[in-house]
Amino acid sequence: MQNIHGESLNEYYISLFRENFRRRKERLNALRTKEDALAYRDEVRRKIRGIFKLPSEKIPLEPVTTKITEHHGVTIEHLYFYSRPGLPVTANLYYAAARKNPSRLPAVLYLMGHNGNGKAASKFFPLALAEKGFAVLVPDPIGQGERIQFAGVEGVDGHCVFEHNILGKQQLLCGDFFGTWRVWDAIRSLDYLCSRPEVDTSRVAVAGCSGGGTLTTWLNALDDRPALMSPSCYITSWKRNVENELPVDVEQVPPGAVAAGLEMSDFLIAAAPRPMLILGAENDFFDPRGTTETFEELRRFYALLGCEEDVRMELEPGGHGYRLESREAFYRFVLSYMHVEALPEEPSGLCPLTFRLSYEDQQLSAEPSGLILLTDPQTFVCDGSVFRIPGTRHVGEFSAELAGRLNEHRTRKTPEELRAALKKRLGAVEAFVPDYRVLRGRCGKKQHFSRFALETEPGRPLCVLKRVGDDTFFHLPEERGTVRLYLAEFDCEDELAGRMPEGGEPLYGLDMRGLGECTPSGTDQPEVRDFFNLYQFDYHFASLGLFLNRPVLAGKVQDILCTLELPPFTGAGVTLESRGLACYPALIAALFAKRPPQLELSALPQSWGDAACVHVPELPMSSLIPGILEDTDLPELIAAVSELTRVNIAG
Repeated sequence: MQNIHGESLNEYYISLFRENFRRRKERLNALRTKEDALAYRDEVRRKIRGIFKLPSEKIPLEPVTTKITEHHGVTIEHLYFYSRPGLPVTANLYYAAARKNPSRLPAVLYLMGHNGNGKAASKFFPLALAEKGFAVLVPDPIGQGERIQFAGVEGVDGHCVFEHNILGKQQLLCGDFFGTWRVWDAIRSLDYLCSRPEVDTSRVAVAGCSGGGTLTTWLNALDDRPALMSPSCYITSWKRNVENELPVDVEQVPPGAVAAGLEMSDFLIAAAPRPMLILGAENDFFDPRGTTETFEELRRFYALLGCEEDVRMELEPGGHGYRLESREAFYRFVLSYMHVEALPEEPSGLCPLTFRLSYEDQQLSAEPSGLILLTDPQTFVCDGSVFRIPGTRHVGEFSAELAGRLNEHRTRKTPEELRAALKKRLGAVEAFVPDYRVLRGRCGKKQHFSRFALETEPGRPLCVLKRVGDDTFFHLPEERGTVRLYLAEFDCEDELAGRMPEGGEPLYGLDMRGLGECTPSGTDQPEVRDFFNLYQFDYHFASLGLFLNRPVLAGKVQDILCTLELPPFTGAGVTLESRGLACYPALIAALFAKRPPQLELSALPQSWGDAACVHVPELPMSSLIPGILEDTDLPELIAAVSELTRVNIAG
């Protein structure tokens, strides 16, 4: 079906991000003095730290070196240390095998991007830096390299961002954030690097490309120790990302960041006045226009601090990736600031960078047997890689345990208490009489759909209401008696195909925002239109909702509440029918409705609590409410709504 009004949702989000960008720009332009700039920097630091909520205590690192490799004149220590109880971080430490300089070494923490091989995918960069007189630590991020969590699990055993998505969804339900886990590992990696006696802790740089550029940006906003930073192929603006329909990974969506008035460049401002080199590519999907805009903004900010020359930018030819030109730009940058004598070019004779496992990659593992990854998909237990270290825990176990504790200690709420709690989670859900646009009807062999696009956000038609019957309506009629409103799980016309009103009860269907003909087209594979697939429309718009502290589910609830204010439903008794994923917005809408409709639910979806505890959750991003398990779960929500209206549940 053609997505007639799907683009309205995209434009709606673009308008919100543009407005945030505009307001913030006005505020930055109003800064006039060094004191103004420092006050703004301190403010964004507080906001960022409030979002990430880092652990309050650090456990002992307990580092273990598993083996040592000599490679092209460079010593590579293969090791692991602990960032959390039961959570070892595998890493490689590189330094010149025969150091002539007895003084302490400058160091680089290199944070990997989204590559399944993790640290083993980075060969040239750490070896070259080691030859230039640096100590270089390259850790495996969660879900990559030797820290793969779902090896062999059907539907997940692919790119590492699938792992991130699963873990991130489970953590969101418990009020946690996967980006916090990743950056905490990076902070503990910095702890380890600074604990080495040969490292000069006053000369430590942090760099990373793509997802590693994201992590570099987060880390430097949250930790004051790095002397300088260089994110590559990430820096643009969230406004540009939204305008370009660019999907992002779950750890790249700090919950509520845009609602707090932040933009991506604020994470760089938080690190000011430390020197930074922003690297990008002229044909990157991270829009280089945004890279340049961010750089100009930072240069003005740094000028207020009296150090404009300490922020630099280079855009290299080509597309996304950490090419030789970018690496050489970083070498020049750190050598100039850390006063290290320049040494030869990148070592030769190395295997080319590859995304496939090779003998070279296995050599770079911390676990002596190499990257052998097996798993039981029914449990949290993996046999191989980091899971061969006794006591290692699957990241999903932490979410499952937290969900269990929340369930154990959570008290059942009255409808009034639950309504108040959900208001905080969802933002404003406002029932008002929406304006509507009359669309051309669609005729089938046995049924006719009269169609109306409802403006459930000011001036924006975000959902489509349809009257099912054998006649045509050009305006919404006033109905009497009882009216049935069917909520589409995916597509109203597909799910109501061939169905006609029964017993004189008028039948309506509703494509809520993002569903049916209100599905946005901006996906990597628009012809697929897979609701659950990573990077498809559900994931993308759910991520934007997280930025805004406005989950997509809240918007769907508002669609229902506004629909119930229209003439067909105000003078009649309403039965709200839903199945599957549509049961969530139906229940919440009934809780908030002025006149709670009766509910008929079928094929109840996976509960939020179950989704947080199983190995691979079945719920898509749009069905999640961050931190919801602190307040309620599906059975409790049903019980609360049942106090207000009749709820019938079919199998």
